[in-house]
Amino acid sequence: MPNHVMNRLTFRAAQARVDQVLAEIAYAGPLPVEIACTGPPEKGVVCGPGTFDFNKVIPMPDDIDWSAPLYAEAYVAIEGRNWYHWSLVNWGTKWNSYNGSRTGPNSISFHTAWLPVLRVIEALSRKYPDVEIEYAHCDTGDWGAHVGTSTWRNGDCVRANSPKAPIGGRITFCLRRTTYR
Repeated sequence: MPNHVMNRLTFRAAQARVDQVLAEIAYAGPLPVEIACTGPPEKGVVCGPGTFDFNKVIPMPDDIDWSAPLYAEAYVAIEGRNWYHWSLVNWGTKWNSYNGSRTGPNSISFHTAWLPVLRVIEALSRKYPDVEIEYAHCDTGDWGAHVGTSTWRNGDCVRANSPKAPIGGRITFCLRRTTYR
């Protein structure tokens, strides 16, 4: 079971542009839940407005093996071309985003498994160079282990903050930056 990382994206641009970006990155189907908007499929994850489909930014190749077991011998046999390995290497997390929602006119919140998704945010910023993106993240299972904010423009991180305060300070920072509004 993963630690769930709370993530919040805030977009700075004209409202029409923000609405366009949010529509373009939202999960819209027809891919199966396991591919497009995961969390464990048995949990019945629901996708829709305010969601963030990482495939819209860094698409998973069609030849990825979804059926291969993840144990070492199988991994070697398929040369790492399974969904798990690909997701970790390219997205920085094992699953696509889940539990997404639009939390304001210019913001969305979602969960990821284990880690923040900086590779995805960098690619998102490159895809929309005219939009400034603020990214806040907080690991809910290991309070304070992965906490921070960053601001992105044209694929570059122009500002970052990852507090090194004692655990209480990191929890406060975490709750202030990522709480769903």
